[in-house]
Amino acid sequence: MYFVVGDADQLYEFQRANGVEVAEENGDRAYGIRDYVVRDLNGYYLSFGQHLLRAGPPIKIERVDVPLRLEKRLAALLQDLAEHKRMSVSRRLEEILRHTNEGVGLTRKQRSTTFRN
Repeated sequence: MYFVVGDADQLYEFQRANGVEVAEENGDRAYGIRDYVVRDLNGYYLSFGQHLLRAGPPIKIERVDVPLRLEKRLAALLQDLAEHKRMSVSRRLEEILRHTNEGVGLTRKQRSTTFRN
């Protein structure tokens, strides 16, 4: 059985400190997961891991100003969300878009394409 957890390192250390039998040490895998395997008291193998969100080489971030038109209620919602997080509206919008599209990779061509207004 596989469990996806928020912090595999913390759980790994907790389980080791409490005498849980580790069958496979904690480590980063080629498939973008950091995980480990333990054996429970009944002999079953249980895997615990987390996604490696920062797998791969760092991507150079270049920001551009983009003209944007929103419906008034959406603009108000975005403003409220930004204030709640103590962020600018543009920073909050960028964060929303980035997290909405997590795991959606860009092709090499898309990364090198110049944005035009």
